[in-house]
Amino acid sequence: MKPFFDMSLLIAFGFLSLLLLLGVLLRAKIKFLQNFMVPACLTGGVIGFFILNTTGFPQVQPELYPALAYHFFTISFVCIGLRGMSKVDQSKGSATKEMVRGSIWQAQMFHMGLCSQLILATGIVYLLNALTGQHYLESIGFLAAQGFAAGPGQAISTGLVWEKFGHSGMGQLGMTFAGVGFIMAFAIGVPLVRWGVRKGLNTYPVGSVPEEVKTGLLAPENRPCGLRQVTQNSNVDSLALQLALVLGAWMLAYYAVEAVATRVPSSIGGTMWGLFFLINMVSGMLIRFAMRKLGIVHLIDGDSMTRLTGWMMEFLLLSTLIGIKFAVVKDYILPIIVLSVVLAVFTLFFILYFGRRVPGYSFERTVMMFGTCTGTIPTGLILLRMVDSELKTTVSVEAGMWNMAVFIFFYVNFIFHGYVVYGWGMPATLGLFALTFLANYIILRVFKLIGPKRF
Repeated sequence: MKPFFDMSLLIAFGFLSLLLLLGVLLRAKIKFLQNFMVPACLTGGVIGFFILNTTGFPQVQPELYPALAYHFFTISFVCIGLRGMSKVDQSKGSATKEMVRGSIWQAQMFHMGLCSQLILATGIVYLLNALTGQHYLESIGFLAAQGFAAGPGQAISTGLVWEKFGHSGMGQLGMTFAGVGFIMAFAIGVPLVRWGVRKGLNTYPVGSVPEEVKTGLLAPENRPCGLRQVTQNSNVDSLALQLALVLGAWMLAYYAVEAVATRVPSSIGGTMWGLFFLINMVSGMLIRFAMRKLGIVHLIDGDSMTRLTGWMMEFLLLSTLIGIKFAVVKDYILPIIVLSVVLAVFTLFFILYFGRRVPGYSFERTVMMFGTCTGTIPTGLILLRMVDSELKTTVSVEAGMWNMAVFIFFYVNFIFHGYVVYGWGMPATLGLFALTFLANYIILRVFKLIGPKRF
């Protein structure tokens, strides 16, 4: 007898959970994973990728994972919007001059890194087409750069929009570049960290790495508070309220986009769904603003929003890696390998060049931005903890503050669709990215964030 209901979605979640548990177990037992501080989700995701692309797993449907990755990504931005700056304010107090300068540097470096990666990758695709006689879509270089710098959510979103305009498999290709980017972040980032620590480039000596940091598991006597109660349980559970706020904000964003996207040309509507993550963040910010005006903003627990964001990031990475179908991306195996290797090496030297010249916490910011420009901000934070174990520098807070620059350079998300969706032509599209790079470089010069070598 079959189950009463369709179990496919729960089985998909269950498989993700099994992989995460396996990753946790392996990190706790294998010295190699401990020494390189490989996150459990990355280990589990790689194992899951090989399982689903070889033998498969009973009743697991791989086609569900791109959609799950997309949803984990977009909903995580609701949490960011609802949390606002509350977490930063509680932990570090008012922003100092060093934090502001550091956040400006990180914001400009992110956009400069993204634009330079994209221009380089696009040039390589044209070169590959000329040398091999293939006809790869020239703008897959955009996906490579977005997968590395912006992470899986945005790369998947862009790829899915392009699929609506006749380019199949682009969502899968975006996922692939993002997954490879995560691997490169640790394959190159950890040796970079070790080199810097050996040279004494970090501000605060890290000494020996605590055992709980290596294994990734806390001792029973060292368990910090991860979230706070804001309700009386006889009425409603506190975590249930936080989830209700998150999903309520998501519903507001969904119906707002759906109402507009169905009434405008498909090019604009597709772009709106591609930018759904940013609209989710705005929705969260609006609800937080309304609750502040009503005097009930204290019902939003910043720690709970942080934990929910972390949970979704873990499952996002898992979904990204195991959702990659080799059968779909095998036709792009040459550009995937070439672009991934070139972008990883280029990003290392690009970040090193500017990181050596930024005042203040030069090496810490270099490590942070390399992890961010090959993975995501959480990836950068993992590498940062290796050189600043107690987060005594301002770099971790800067990583949260610089995201406000997303609104200043909001238009960049539209340029990604210029070639495929709007038909702008490649020279015009690349020209806009080049101008964005130049604008960010000028900002670094204006704020005197490029100086002599410091290491």
